[in-house]
Order: sequence, then C-alpha cells, then structure tokens
Amino acid sequence: MTNLTEDSIQKILSTVIDVHTGLDLVSSDNVKNISIDDEIVNVELLLKYPAINYHEDLKGSVEEALSKEGVNYSNISIKSKIAAYAVQGGVPALPGVKNIIAEIINKIL
Repeated sequence: MTNLTEDSIQKILSTVIDVHTGLDLVSSDNVKNISIDDEIVNVELLLKYPAINYHEDLKGSVEEALSKEGVNYSNISIKSKIAAYAVQGGVPALPGVKNIIAEIINKIL
C-alpha cells in the first residue's frame, strides 16, 4: 500500500468482524489507537469483554486484512478491559468486587 493513513487503516479494520459481537472493530469502538511509523502499522485494540483466548485469532484476522490491502509490516496489540457497573439500588456493594457474573444452567433430566 503506497499511501498509508489512519483513515485507510480504519477502513481496513472496519472489514474485520469480531466473532463474539458480530460487529466490525471500528463501529464497535474497539480500535484504541492507530499509528504509522514509516511502513509499519501499529494498531491497539481494546475489547470490552474478557477474551484472552481469542486475542491470537483476532490478531491473525487483523494481520490478514491488512496484508490483503498491501500492508507488509504490522504490530497488533490487543487488550481486554471490563467496565465496572454500579450495584442495584438499595443493595450494598461487596468490598473489592467490581463485577459479578451469574450463569444459569438449565438441565432437563
């Protein structure tokens, strides 16, 4: 790719779909930073859910999309950050606990 710009990289990233959300990386606001140093494209992604096992697959998808558009050198960084939510009104918060994830298992015997 001869003319690397942040806009051209965003356009490429908008073609990469996050398999867990069904949304592209740009519209889902997962692109934290894009920088271009000579021919090296640096992309920082920040996912809003825990996905440590998905990082390598996503990195491969981003590298493949960039490569198809002629980007030969890239550095992809992916992190996950889960936002803390407020507790239900009238319920005291648990000290030191940011989020609680509840899972319901429905078994038919």
